[in-house]
Amino acid sequence: MPQPFKNAVLTNGGAQLLTRAQAGEISIEFTRIAVGNGTYSAEEKMIEVMQNRDSLKEEKNSYALSNISVFSEHSVKVTAFITNQDPVSGSVLIHAGYYINEMGLYARVKGDESNETEVLYSITVTEADGNGDFMPPYNGYNAVQIIQDYYVTVNNSAEVTIQLGTGAAVLDEDYQEVKKTIQYIADKENIEKAFYTVYTNFDHNTDETAMTAADITEAINREWKGESSSDETAMTAADITEAINREWKGESSSDETALSATDIAETLK
Repeated sequence: MPQPFKNAVLTNGGAQLLTRAQAGEISIEFTRIAVGNGTYSAEEKMIEVMQNRDSLKEEKNSYALSNISVFSEHSVKVTAFITNQDPVSGSVLIHAGYYINEMGLYARVKGDESNETEVLYSITVTEADGNGDFMPPYNGYNAVQIIQDYYVTVNNSAEVTIQLGTGAAVLDEDYQEVKKTIQYIADKENIEKAFYTVYTNFDHNTDETAMTAADITEAINREWKGESSSDETAMTAADITEAINREWKGESSSDETALSATDIAETLK
């Protein structure tokens, strides 16, 4: 059975950053979580010994952070995906499996792009002599992923942020929200494109009666409250409701003036 991790220890390097942040000199930026398979004796696991560490014993992989949130008045929770395959690039991260026995959170002075101020801010190791979770090599089919939350000490007067790397995975709940937003934007852009194409003719000739881009945007953003237009040639409220609720199955209308199925498909490309 994998051994649980001990409470994380704030290192001396981390304490120095925190002191400067509390004094208002700097802001702390958490940069990454590193994991390794180093083993520690009972003496090495003592708090005063752990505080002196500036690196993991046997670092194997390092992961960008995905999220940060306030956990309590004096601590925050940072999250990362621990995985054997990069979820963004698809590249293999682990070729030989190992036990995750140590974990460290790194931080730096915010704005230090040279990374010269990065330090091991906090470290945690397995509770007993046994090993932690086993991270297998990527088998070419199914990636192994661990959503790792890491709780770290800060002070409510210290400003902290995280560095989001280009390879940072998005948590599923965050991804779903982003997906909804992207889908809304994509749908809206397609609608605007279709409206503009239809009302300016397929050959893009200028039509004086056509809606302008501004008119289209205003029409899309205006809330329809079920009223009918005073224009005799316009669709009635009932017509509009029926059109919205009817499922289009790719058929063409019998109306000679209507767009064909091919025309509609073309406008939505």
